[in-house]
Amino acid sequence: MSAKPAKAKRVGMEVSIAVSHAVQLARAEAIAAYPITPQTHIVEHLSSLVANGELEAEFVNVESEHSAISTCIGMSASGARTYTATSSQGLALMHEILYTRRPSIIRSWPSRLPKTIKCYCPPSSTWMASSSPTWWRL
Repeated sequence: MSAKPAKAKRVGMEVSIAVSHAVQLARAEAIAAYPITPQTHIVEHLSSLVANGELEAEFVNVESEHSAISTCIGMSASGARTYTATSSQGLALMHEILYTRRPSIIRSWPSRLPKTIKCYCPPSSTWMASSSPTWWRL
């Protein structure tokens, strides 16, 4: 007799929580993030995973997205697997230093157009502008 494979179990959860679990599975060692809508829940859940010891990582609360990417670049240069999250205006702020180095950074950002653009098309302009650096996309 052959053993039957275990049945997969589906778990319903908010997408932001699923992203934070994906970061956990990616084994991020250092997280630098600024909680800003719409990715606040990702950062909040990651900070609770780190605080509860479920994710063995260093969590750095920063003052802006500029600081988040700067911190990630520094931590990545020292050999850590890093993660950050941002969206629209935050990503635009990151562009100033995004191309100064080619770090390997895990990132996620919910697609959202900057507030100055009035468009009802799929919002891909913010993340397409950053598709060439060495980012791991979740």
